[in-house]
Amino acid sequence: MLEALKLDDITVTNKLIMIEALWDSLRQESDSQAFTPQWHLDELHQREESVNSGQTDFSDLNAVKERLQKRRHEH
Repeated sequence: MLEALKLDDITVTNKLIMIEALWDSLRQESDSQAFTPQWHLDELHQREESVNSGQTDFSDLNAVKERLQKRRHEH
């Protein structure tokens, strides 16, 4: 199928338009076919509740990187 498209002959602009159309199609199909497993939706809901209730604490990305590097050097 992709070989038939001759991707080298398609402009970058048209390739981007095609990508957007594919993503839109995938999103619509995943919404209508319950693509996301229920356990995933449940986990997201639980995390959202945790954030809203103030039980979740966030770390700065640089702090997370530092912690991970320290752990890596410890092992």
